[in-house]
Parts: sequence; C-alpha cells; structure tokens
Amino acid sequence: MATRKDKNDEDEGIVRRGWDTTKEKIAHAKEKTDEFVQENPWKSIGVAASVGALTAIGVAALFGRRKKSWFDSFRDMF
Repeated sequence: MATRKDKNDEDEGIVRRGWDTTKEKIAHAKEKTDEFVQENPWKSIGVAASVGALTAIGVAALFGRRKKSWFDSFRDMF
C-alpha cells in the first residue's frame, strides 16, 4: 500500500517531467521562431504590425464607446 509520502513523491515526479517537457517545447518554439524571423524579416514586421493594429482597433472598440452619464441624460430632457 502506498503511503502519503510515496504518493507525494510520485506526484512530484509527474510535475517535474511535465515541467521539463514544457521547457523543451518552449526552447524548440523559440528556436523555430528565431529562424523564421531571421529568414523572413519583412513578413515578421508585417505580422507584428497587423497584430498591433488589430489590437488597437479592438481596444478602441471596447473602450472608445462613451455612454451618457446620468447628468447628460437628464440635461437632454430639457
């Protein structure tokens, strides 16, 4: 029968293996991204500019709408 310490050690091993796998995947993605940017600098700039523009449009759409305050609504009645 497994004790609580054995179970904790097993869980810790699972978490460590998962973390190690994640670090390896991140390192691989970093290398591939770096290669792509080195080989396609203008395409990378275009993608970055597009993402920035879409983000700005989205933020403006969300926060750019100004609702009338209660005072403005009251003043419009007269």
